Amino acid sequence: MPRKSDRRDLLADTALRLIDDSGLAQVTHRAIDKAAGVPDGTTSNYFRTRSALYEAIVRRLLDLQLADLDRLAVTPLPGSPAELLDLLAATVEAVTARPATATWPESSCRWKPRGIPSWPLSCARCAPARSR
Repeated sequence: MPRKSDRRDLLADTALRLIDDSGLAQVTHRAIDKAAGVPDGTTSNYFRTRSALYEAIVRRLLDLQLADLDRLAVTPLPGSPAELLDLLAATVEAVTARPATATWPESSCRWKPRGIPSWPLSCARCAPARSR
């Protein structure tokens, strides 16, 4: 049986793919269950509300972006202009390699989904992850 954190990541990753394919309006608990190949009700069990689901999606995106940056942080400092260019290219590639949703957290914090009155609070909760 998968660990709870693995299942959460699977569901959030599936939601990101759905957002990229169909847009945020099409991302529902049922759609995620179907696309992830998990039993009906699984996403709802992990993320009871749409707000909780959106928060998990934003957190997952931030975790993925931070992991990309952490991998680059262990790269030795460049010793020549050519090595600097290689490092810059790797940085740009890491940041842009994700789907279009990779830049979604920043814009989503300024955008309030209908019916989610606590959305700005979710973004405030993600602020510590962004400051890492």
